[in-house]
Amino acid sequence: MKRAAIIVYGDNSGKIKFWLLGKPSEIGRINIEIGGEAYEIFIFEVPHTKEIKHKIKEKRIIHKFCGENNIQFVFPVDEMDEKLNSIWLSIKILCILREVGIIRGEDVFSQSFGIISGTLNPILMEAISEEASSIIVLKTGSNDASMKELHKKIMEEKGLSIAFVNDIEFLLNQSKIILWDGLIPAERYKNALMSACIDMGRVLILPKHSGPLQPDSVLIRFEDEITKAIIKFAPGTDIWKTVSYFPFVCFLDEQGNPVDKERIRRLLLRSNKALTIQKC
Repeated sequence: MKRAAIIVYGDNSGKIKFWLLGKPSEIGRINIEIGGEAYEIFIFEVPHTKEIKHKIKEKRIIHKFCGENNIQFVFPVDEMDEKLNSIWLSIKILCILREVGIIRGEDVFSQSFGIISGTLNPILMEAISEEASSIIVLKTGSNDASMKELHKKIMEEKGLSIAFVNDIEFLLNQSKIILWDGLIPAERYKNALMSACIDMGRVLILPKHSGPLQPDSVLIRFEDEITKAIIKFAPGTDIWKTVSYFPFVCFLDEQGNPVDKERIRRLLLRSNKALTIQKC
């Protein structure tokens, strides 16, 4: 079994234990499976510091502690960059779409997609372009710089032409799957949408794991951090392979409680569209 540590930052309640004894505070651990291999992931909390000299000492203490405890992988959350966030966002959306397809009993990846986002995510765009029947992107001004390059790349590699439009209602009417990042309030277009809205913030994507899944479990409390750490386990891996590491998708209600899949199915089947909001 391989061992990994995710380093999160808290208050100074454990500073004496950390700075003097060289021990971070363990706030949880979870056993998971990634690509058929077992991992034990620890969540350690260390005191928050901004001073460079303290950050250097902090890293030295963490790596010494992990080395002594046979922990092979270390992931401080403050070192998870924008590229990793982009990959994480793409994988989460692809997992949600896969689950929506299972619930609806259809291949959602072969449908028509509408993208409403201030910043285009090339990783996500390239992934959905593999099977999508069409992709329409709303021009926002902020995404103009990357449009031509992305269009050329997908046209050459996938043979799919992306349409960039100014008319949001045209996009909504022509697309069955809408990916929306909250750039424009969705309430304004309720009549055009007439579809279920999946709030990405209330969806968990989970690896194979052992033990009960409770609302206060480590896997739920640190889902984002654990997901990003798993992505780091296999850098350069094909995105669809990484998506397969998260076979479980859990929808939550406004109180953070799991929603029964039958309820989700009824919600999705009320319309011929499925709406995913990336950021709310």
